[in-house]
Amino acid sequence: MSELYLPNIFCRTYIESLSELIGKNGLQTCLRMANLEVWIEAYPPPNMDKEIDFLQYARLNQTLEDLYGEKGGQSLARQAGWAVYQLSIHPISSYQSAISGIKPDDPTPDKVVQLFSTLSDTLAEISDIDSGIEQVENEVHFTITKCPHCWGRQSESPICYSLVGILDHALQLTLESQVTTLLEQK
Repeated sequence: MSELYLPNIFCRTYIESLSELIGKNGLQTCLRMANLEVWIEAYPPPNMDKEIDFLQYARLNQTLEDLYGEKGGQSLARQAGWAVYQLSIHPISSYQSAISGIKPDDPTPDKVVQLFSTLSDTLAEISDIDSGIEQVENEVHFTITKCPHCWGRQSESPICYSLVGILDHALQLTLESQVTTLLEQK
């Protein structure tokens, strides 16, 4: 095991979203192939206890790509990441309080810096995800050094699509109609 953990609710929301996307049978097949059969009968509990090892989450995502192909698995992970943001991160009161300070007339890069800083702090508070931000001119870089999606995996290209989904949905909800571009780089 990695000794790095996610909260149960994070993984539960992810699994429930995948079940909606690929169906109960598709999810059961995926969980069996990932050696995560324990979640077939009982999803992780809906609480903030950090009990989901990064390696379990990474295995689930690798299996998604094995079953549905690289692009299909990544698309599913990204969509499930939206649900994780909406149902597991966005409702956290400290997160809500911090993003409420983002003013509609602030310049977009300032809003993104504040949003990503708050998201990075919240992820560190609820999980063992290690991330940080850096502003370079009009770009804001969100860097993840301990990522549950790719922990222990090898890839020539970016593969952390559940976290891209989280960032993407956070941007959409916070910036509303403003245009932004989100790129994942290895």
